[in-house]
Amino acid sequence: MMAKTHMLFSLTVTSLALETTNPVLLVTAALASQLPDVDTSTSFVGRILWPLSRWLENRFPHRTLTHSLLATAIIAVLALPLRWQQSQLWYALMLGYFSGWFGDAFTKSGVAAFYPLSSARLVIPANPRLRLTTGSRAEYVVCAVLLLSLTVSFQLHTNGGLRRTFNALLAQPEGVTALFAKASATHQILAHIEGRFIASATSVNAEFEVLEVEGEKLLVREANGLLYWAEQESACTHCHLAIHRVQVRLGLPIRTSTKELKWQEKELQEVVGGGWLVTGNTGVVGDRWSVAGKNTDEPPANHHQPPTTNSPPPTTVLFSGELTLRDAEGLQIPSSLQHFNPVEVIGNTGEWTRYRTVRLRAATLKDLEALRHSFGSGNLIVKFIRGASS
Repeated sequence: MMAKTHMLFSLTVTSLALETTNPVLLVTAALASQLPDVDTSTSFVGRILWPLSRWLENRFPHRTLTHSLLATAIIAVLALPLRWQQSQLWYALMLGYFSGWFGDAFTKSGVAAFYPLSSARLVIPANPRLRLTTGSRAEYVVCAVLLLSLTVSFQLHTNGGLRRTFNALLAQPEGVTALFAKASATHQILAHIEGRFIASATSVNAEFEVLEVEGEKLLVREANGLLYWAEQESACTHCHLAIHRVQVRLGLPIRTSTKELKWQEKELQEVVGGGWLVTGNTGVVGDRWSVAGKNTDEPPANHHQPPTTNSPPPTTVLFSGELTLRDAEGLQIPSSLQHFNPVEVIGNTGEWTRYRTVRLRAATLKDLEALRHSFGSGNLIVKFIRGASS
């Protein structure tokens, strides 16, 4: 089998098996696919590693030791340090090496896959007329098929992977969760949902931004900023939006980071609206109540709006966690049964209900406006979502 066929075979196998288009992994697999032919000095790799190829050539027949399961196991063990440091790179190396010699099993001479236990040749298929001859027209046809398969693999994996593509064809939420797990740190995840709102029983056919995933439930944001728990209709027992069909796609590139925030007995505005939103490690300038030490009366009007497809997404800051607020017995937070409430009073703690506990999930600064001047303690995870071009 020609060197180019080995490369194409290993690239296709690695891209499909690892669901990747990463050039480092693919180059590793392509180079590893040439190593089995080091047992002959006339091969591409044999000419490069001539001393080693001559040594092997004088001691072992072609397509025996280096084209065996034993050699594959030896390389796997020798490369184990790479397995613990860069597991994907280790898998690419092993897939490349294995596919490099296994491809020769489809040629007329086959390979001694079980060498040295047996010198018998593994030859596929059983019909000799269907086996490849190196450099033949049939091998070039195989190259064309492999190149087409590699192109299809690239297309699939740049859109979220085989599982997501399959589920997108079926219009199932599982495809959304798979893509969210893989790409939500670098891209917006947008889901076009056909279904109905549970509370109003009205139909919906619109695109939402996916903010969180919990099992097969999706926390999605509408264009007007309202949040909904969405789930497949058959499993929708505590959701706001029942899904009939869903199609998912990657949105604009983003950068995400998180920060944990803890405090005791401080005003919320002092903690959340302080300069750390601007000068912290995130470098985010956007959602805040104070800029350069000057307080603003209102949070930015567009801070919760999902971006359009033709403009960079604005910076978004989302708060999740719990607050324990002092002297908040009269605290009233508007709530609705029709959508998810990102700010929720979950109970009273302490003597004479002096303290109230408030739970936040994917809350924006606008959602926190009623708590702005509240005093108390808190433990929050703050998530920053910023357009990659900003």
